Amino acid sequence: MQPWQTISDRLLAKHQIVSASSAECRVGPVEDVAHPAALEAFGACADDDLTELIRLSRDPLRRLALKLFIFATKTAPEPLFDHVVSAAIMTKNPSFNKHFVFPLAIIFGRRRVFERLLSIFTSGSDLEKCGVSSAVYWCSVPREHMYWPHETGRGAGAPPPDAPVHDLHERFEDLALREFLNNPALDVRRSLVHLVTHAAKRVPRLGAQAIDIARAHSDEYIRSRIVYDLGERKLMPCKPALEFTDGL
Repeated sequence: MQPWQTISDRLLAKHQIVSASSAECRVGPVEDVAHPAALEAFGACADDDLTELIRLSRDPLRRLALKLFIFATKTAPEPLFDHVVSAAIMTKNPSFNKHFVFPLAIIFGRRRVFERLLSIFTSGSDLEKCGVSSAVYWCSVPREHMYWPHETGRGAGAPPPDAPVHDLHERFEDLALREFLNNPALDVRRSLVHLVTHAAKRVPRLGAQAIDIARAHSDEYIRSRIVYDLGERKLMPCKPALEFTDGL
């Protein structure tokens, strides 16, 4: 078994990553810090290593080292799939969680990633629902446009055909509409309000109720976002940062 915590600390120090909120986007090299044996062990992901790697994935800072390993080895081991998805939804910055979503989508296909996100959304906490909302966005990117050095991944082989995900997007929008109606949590409604008008086209009665809630909401962002989506405002409002804390 590799000393994963020690290796991760060295990686973070090498890349000067000291805060999970300020440097989550870095994806630099690891070969000069991590011994080749560690890279091989990551790809093989034996049981003892898996236990430690899962612990890394649950740490707000050290999961960034996990991302560096994924980029260095150009693979994400099958046993880590669910945990890398969880790392994506627990990454607070919606611009950085793509570094977990893209590798999984390239290796395993967007549909599998999307289905896992839907499963988490239906049974997860409010924190997880907010994270799923931002992670789902990156599943809409065509796989050929996802940037990641995957062409010669270690043991990854050819990726599976990229099955359509349009139906999953619609399913998520419909779930989001109902969640917006039934869950008054501010962060949840801020995370889902942009989906209301899309789902309202398929479920007009519930859509009208959600639009009324958004129009009359005490939160300025929710009110502004719904009128923007309805074409009544020209400038998209800036979404406030979520208030949940990182970590599982």
